[in-house]
Amino acid sequence: MRRLTFLLMLSTLIATPAVAGQTPTPPMDTPPPSIAQATTPPATAPRPTQTAPERPPTPDPLGTRVAASTNVRLDMKISDTFTGQAVIKEVTMIIQSGSNGRIRTEKMANQRHRVNLNVDASTTAYVNGVVRVSVTFEYSPAPSDTAAGDPASPPPQLNESIVVILQDGKPMIVSQSADPMTARKVTVELTATILK
Repeated sequence: MRRLTFLLMLSTLIATPAVAGQTPTPPMDTPPPSIAQATTPPATAPRPTQTAPERPPTPDPLGTRVAASTNVRLDMKISDTFTGQAVIKEVTMIIQSGSNGRIRTEKMANQRHRVNLNVDASTTAYVNGVVRVSVTFEYSPAPSDTAAGDPASPPPQLNESIVVILQDGKPMIVSQSADPMTARKVTVELTATILK
């Protein structure tokens, strides 16, 4: 009788469910969570990259430029009194607005003296009739027996670099230089004409 009562009590304990509030023991084949899994925070979505707003282009203070297909005729007139009277040298070039042009002229006057007239220029034309001109030139005339000073010595070479604002079709004297040793004067006149 006692043995039967013991067996009944044992079977009752085995069949009784776990008491509320107690954590059931996990099966032996389930591994416990690792420390890395327990401490790693959940992944967050990447923040969108913020780009700086584009700045509008700085307006040209001279106005609106003409179309790129517009040409500008540049006339340069050099007046030189090296021989005692004014001698005119003229150079003309047609340059696309916003581009550059160059002319090279060189010759040996004799076995000792080289004469040249080299011009580099750039133009930018605007719809309001303004033309921005940049000119660099080298000029050296041929020696002359009528020149002041020693006729056997070569005349001084003139080098100039000028940036100027011109009005369409209107000539302007942009420089007037003097010889450091004689009364020679060299005057340079520029005219920029927008070709339409």
